[in-house]
Amino acid sequence: MTHIAVLGAGVVGVTTAWYLRQAGYDVTVIERESAAGMQTSFANGGQISVSHATPWANPTTPMKALKWLFKEDAPLLYRLRADKAQLRWAMQFLQECRADRADANLIQMVRLGLYSRESLQQLRADIGIDYEQQKRGIMHFYTDQAEFDAAIAPTERMQALGCERHIIDINNAASLEPALYPIAHKLKGATYTSRDESGNAHLFTQRLAERCANAGVQFLYDTEVLALNADAHSSRPHIHSINIRPKGENVQTFSADSH
Repeated sequence: MTHIAVLGAGVVGVTTAWYLRQAGYDVTVIERESAAGMQTSFANGGQISVSHATPWANPTTPMKALKWLFKEDAPLLYRLRADKAQLRWAMQFLQECRADRADANLIQMVRLGLYSRESLQQLRADIGIDYEQQKRGIMHFYTDQAEFDAAIAPTERMQALGCERHIIDINNAASLEPALYPIAHKLKGATYTSRDESGNAHLFTQRLAERCANAGVQFLYDTEVLALNADAHSSRPHIHSINIRPKGENVQTFSADSH
């Protein structure tokens, strides 16, 4: 049986391990924390939000990024430094901000989001996992007219791609979420996607990790990954082993058939 190593027991790593095991692979998950879902997946927002698929790299971002450059609470942080790799990344990012590239990326993000949401719903139906999931949809509301106007075209584009995101008025928004009534006079509009979901990502990760362990997945907790060892002289580098250090032990070499 092919042996595959998965590095990290967050929501993505554990879900990957589950599907690999279901496909018949021997799977080992290596995680530096003492349990699954203890880092990013511990406090993740837990949104299953196809409606939030607009790529960061889009025609409006460069000007916004300049305004945000020296703000500590900016939603997109960019620390300027004398680094060729960072400059190369910035130039590539700007290339992706072109309208044609942004649309191509939006298409891929919506397709991936729709597939991911469908897969989660199917997994939930298959194994009956409970993680405090909410199937009430996700709303984005706007207090700035320009921001709301800018959301209309992407919303229509998402509809064309199969995402049921809709423009709704202020009354509908407040009816769906009564907590908005006190600030209804500040709202300019909203978008709503009824099939989007939310849930406790930490709980999902830990409960699916239990299912994985019961299905035969091995978890190496309290084990730090130190290095990936690849063939130095290959035209297509292949990782043949990794250096790991279990807590309180010496460095070890771990090998699997795929990483």
